[in-house]
Amino acid sequence: MTGVWNRLRHHLMPPKPPHIQLHVRSRMSYALGEASWTSVDQLTAGTNTAALMLFLGFQDGFIGMVISVGALACIVQMLTLPLHSRFRSHRTVVTVTAAVRFMMPLLFLIPLLPADPGLKMTVFIVIYVGAKLLIAMGGPVASEWIAQLTPMSIRGRYFGAKDATCVVVQATALLLTGLILDKYKETAPVVAFQWVALFVFIFCICGLVGFLVTKDIPNRSYGEKKRLSIVHEVKDCLDSRPFRLILISDLLWQVSFYVAAPFNSSYSIKEMGLSFTFLTVAGFASSIGRIFCSRFMGRWADRTSMTKALSTALLFYAGTYVFWILMRPSTAVPVYLVLLVFATIAWSFIGAGMFGIKLALMPEDKRPRQLAVTSAISGTTGFIMSFLSGQLLNYLQTLSMSIGGMVIYPQQILNGLGVCATMVLVVYLRRVMGREEENYLKRQADEGTFR
Repeated sequence: MTGVWNRLRHHLMPPKPPHIQLHVRSRMSYALGEASWTSVDQLTAGTNTAALMLFLGFQDGFIGMVISVGALACIVQMLTLPLHSRFRSHRTVVTVTAAVRFMMPLLFLIPLLPADPGLKMTVFIVIYVGAKLLIAMGGPVASEWIAQLTPMSIRGRYFGAKDATCVVVQATALLLTGLILDKYKETAPVVAFQWVALFVFIFCICGLVGFLVTKDIPNRSYGEKKRLSIVHEVKDCLDSRPFRLILISDLLWQVSFYVAAPFNSSYSIKEMGLSFTFLTVAGFASSIGRIFCSRFMGRWADRTSMTKALSTALLFYAGTYVFWILMRPSTAVPVYLVLLVFATIAWSFIGAGMFGIKLALMPEDKRPRQLAVTSAISGTTGFIMSFLSGQLLNYLQTLSMSIGGMVIYPQQILNGLGVCATMVLVVYLRRVMGREEENYLKRQADEGTFR
């Protein structure tokens, strides 16, 4: 374990010339803060939150709609951009908005309230939706903060290692809380929720400390009084060619992911018959594997380009969809293990790559607002895509489909659409975004402003 940590530390704090050594400890503390707070996000979504909502009496359909509010929360980033100019620093904006996560442990204490089920569900919705909306406000500023702390020449390695750190922390937290829920789910579920609340609270503390010790960066937009309206903000962003290209890639990714991925978790359990224990342990092993894959992909991105590394990762992601299509109940375990290898490689760089392209092509003075507009539009697209795919899934489940006597599951069709959408994104990155990134790097080299 010490060796793994030393390798992560080497990439989060790489030995570089003096101009790159600057802010090295801040990059470490930022990684600690993000790993902690993204763990809070993971613990208060998915299995843990679904188990809590079922215990409180929510219907299955409503659970999916509430959990998906995170995608729509991105709209708040765009609506609240004018508020950012009232803060002197990035750290202030990020800590004020992200500290709202301290509301999240309260969710798992709601079963203790001496109230009727209807009131408990209302309290849950108010806290969950309110917290998600407020947390989203600081997203673009946090991205700008770490962008200014990280020179471009090491961004591939740094973001790869940072994401790997986040994944390991999240996987460990999910594994521990999953074991606790399994232990107490039949005898004392309220006790299990209290343990989850404690874990969430501890991660909130760690995240706050991490960001507070990160070097502050002045907010360039502080004191600005002249602000464009929301419509003009969007129009101003769309006038930029790099922004339009980035937005298209984001929209294609949202379609590629939400057309099928949200429905594969239940598919693996209900139709394929995989156990919770198997999925948890396999997922944890995959997270560990992502550490080493992130290291390689980050270095490769620095040597070649973000778009090349990202498109390669997406090819492996398309492969996961192929294995979901090939999976049958009788071969679910071995096929899932192979699928997991592809997923490990894919997810080791998808997040870092998508973010890295934005940092490379968006102008620094407009980056926060462009990130906010991109998140708002792509987040809304993802939510709509998930809704439409859900409706298609409901329709396909009313049909009886088979080929040569072999049953065709509706999710196999959705995964087929996922393959097509992902391949379109890969071609777009190789043919369009790759050329744009190459031209940008040439301009940077000619102007002597390469960072």
